[in-house]
Amino acid sequence: MENLSIFKDKLIVTFNLNGWLPIRKDISFGQKLAKVSQEIAFSDQQPIIIMLQEMIGGRKYMDLLEEYFKDYKVILPAGFDYHRHSRSIFSVTLIRKDVLGSYKLFQLDEQLPNRTCCVVAEIDGVQTYIINIHVLQIQNFRNQASWYIQERKRLHARQWKLLHEFLHEHREANVILGGDLQEGRDGENISMIRKDGYIMDDWGFPTVKNAFFKEEPIDHLAFSISAKEIYGATDLEIMFSVCDYNSELGAYSDHFPLYNLPMN
Repeated sequence: MENLSIFKDKLIVTFNLNGWLPIRKDISFGQKLAKVSQEIAFSDQQPIIIMLQEMIGGRKYMDLLEEYFKDYKVILPAGFDYHRHSRSIFSVTLIRKDVLGSYKLFQLDEQLPNRTCCVVAEIDGVQTYIINIHVLQIQNFRNQASWYIQERKRLHARQWKLLHEFLHEHREANVILGGDLQEGRDGENISMIRKDGYIMDDWGFPTVKNAFFKEEPIDHLAFSISAKEIYGATDLEIMFSVCDYNSELGAYSDHFPLYNLPMN
């Protein structure tokens, strides 16, 4: 990558950890967290924001997350009890301590509190809304009961409705959206986000390794226009890059991390 210096204190990454039905059976989730911290948190260009999906609940893994990401404030989703739901997956956001001022959690969807981590934070003195979301998957209903399928589709539609409402209402503010959106770049919901003026990734290669999205980038980053001016390069249009398919992290998950980096 060239010109990474212009992204100093602007680097943002989203990554699905594959805590649910992991593709790697030969390593523990704790070992995976250690590797993620080595590859992301201790890179030459430390991200200011790390958005993780499919984190596993329970004190054990939270302690490891805080240990491995010592330079970051670990922010959990509002309304989700990770102690009680010790094997559930949830979204967690990490913000580098040296740029973080005050922050406040808010809830987007009380019916799925584990799926969305929402925070409004002062980052280098700039108020920024950060939405880290893991949209429900509705592509694979093999061997599922009809009631389950109907409920899953209802929750999926509700997730998108609430997200679109928030993004539309806050489109003039500094907003960063990231996560596993379960939809390719030409999908209806992705198109709606762009119509609201958000600048989204233009990466055309798949970010996931499964039969349902084998040709699609379903992990996304999106910036409101004002957030793009703050967290994008000053002399480049924001473009996005996915980590190399041969990287260590690509072998630890069924997803690849997505960064707001210029593509060469």
